[in-house]
This record gives sequence, structure tokens and C-alpha cells, in this order.
Amino acid sequence: MPIKEKKKQTLLTKLKCVVCTSRNNLEQYQYKQSVKMKTLTKLGDSSNFKCTMELPICQICKKKFFKWRIYNISSILIFGLGLTSLITGILSLIFHQILGDSGVPIIGFGFFFTLTSLIFRYLIGKIESNPSNYFFYDFIGKVFYVRPKEETDWTPYSLWIKTIVRE
Repeated sequence: MPIKEKKKQTLLTKLKCVVCTSRNNLEQYQYKQSVKMKTLTKLGDSSNFKCTMELPICQICKKKFFKWRIYNISSILIFGLGLTSLITGILSLIFHQILGDSGVPIIGFGFFFTLTSLIFRYLIGKIESNPSNYFFYDFIGKVFYVRPKEETDWTPYSLWIKTIVRE
């Protein structure tokens, strides 16, 4: 086993899960956050900020985050299906002579899928297993924050690590 891997394993034995603060079966979880901002000076100009952190998380919390990710991808796919149906329905109405009378039902399905996905996205954002409820990177201050379940305030990750290692 390489030296870096041994150091990671010894560090993981000292740490707690960032989410539930348990010390059982810790693993590294890679949290990614990105923000795309458009500047007002140039409409086509956009800047992309990215943050990637490896955090200690127990296997139970990691499974919950994985399920949340599946829900998130599903809602994106449903939204894409809804938009595709809307565009197809509108094109069908425009080219009525060629495609026939199928435009109105397709638009109905498109609205249904789009509204369903928007409601689904809202509910997914409120689920307890949403990683954004526990991790946050402030791109302006360049500080990574964590908030375990038992705490109400955001704590800088570096301060949280120091506190946990001292215990």
C-alpha cells in the first residue's frame, strides 16, 4: 500500500462522517459544486467556477447521496422528455399538412412531463439526502462550509476538521 493511502486511512480513523458524525465505515466522498455566471458586459462571455472536495462520509450517507443523485438525473431526463414533446408538438402544429393532427396531444404530454419534472425537482431539493443541505462552497470568500445534522449553523470545513481531530 502506498504511503499516501496509509496516511488517508489513518486520517479516516480519526475523523467523523461530515453528515451524521458517526465514526463507522468512513469513505472518501467527492463533492462537486459548480456555478456558471454570465457577465453583463458581454452576453456571450461566461465564467465557470468549480469546486471539488473529498470529504469523510459513512457508507449509509454515501448510499443516500447516491439515491439522491439518481432522483436528480431522473428529473432531468423527465424534463428533457417534456421539452422534446413540447417542441415536437409545436413542430407538428406548424407542419400540420405533413404530420397530421397529432400536435395537440403531444403538446399536452409535453406540458404534463414538464410540470411533473418541475414539481419533482422542487421535492428533490427538499429531500434530506440532498448534499447541498450539508456542504457549500462560497466562491466569493473561497471557503468550504459544512453543516452536520446535529448543527444549525454552517462551519468552515477547516475549522470543523481541526475540532474533530482534537477530540
